[in-house]
Amino acid sequence: MRPPAGRTSDGRRNPRLRQFVRQRLDQRRSPHQISVALRQEFPDDPEMQAD
Repeated sequence: MRPPAGRTSDGRRNPRLRQFVRQRLDQRRSPHQISVALRQEFPDDPEMQAD
């Protein structure tokens, strides 16, 4: 089972993911747009993925 979005496998928050998402939200991006951008910019980093 995957950890919830924005958390690492040990439950701590991922500050890099949080910053990425916050910047996109400040740019008025939708959650879907942010999710797509994460997959494009970090395709091999599961800790930088969100649903």
